[in-house]
Amino acid sequence: GTHFTSQVMNKLFENIGVTHLYSTVYHPQTNGQIERFNATMDGKIAALCNERRTDWDEVLQFVTFNYNTSIHATTKQTPFEMMHGRQVTLPFDQQKEIISLTQDPEHSQKIRIYLEKLVNEARNNIIKNQQQYKARYDLHRQDL
Repeated sequence: GTHFTSQVMNKLFENIGVTHLYSTVYHPQTNGQIERFNATMDGKIAALCNERRTDWDEVLQFVTFNYNTSIHATTKQTPFEMMHGRQVTLPFDQQKEIISLTQDPEHSQKIRIYLEKLVNEARNNIIKNQQQYKARYDLHRQDL
């Protein structure tokens, strides 16, 4: 909507390095990935909500956490790990030793290298998945 076209939002996108793309109004096919994501989230929310879905806001944090900490079929990674460079730590997980940058000045470099590895693995998995989808689609396609 228009709330995403304001100068404030455009400046925010610029500052965080986001390219804001627009899609055609009333044509959800142009936004296929987000529509698929919305369908996934809607199904998860519906499974946890009451019959009339009046408590969706109470289950949203659990659904989001579930989504962000689940391994995705395409990337073979969790969104949390892709974003933070580590697996999520739950309250009942054994507390690990706190890393001090004075004790390990290379820690941030290690995290950067690990994140690069995760991104490359995810990218390769996505490409492999896209090739499989294309091959499956091409099986039923007829040349004109």
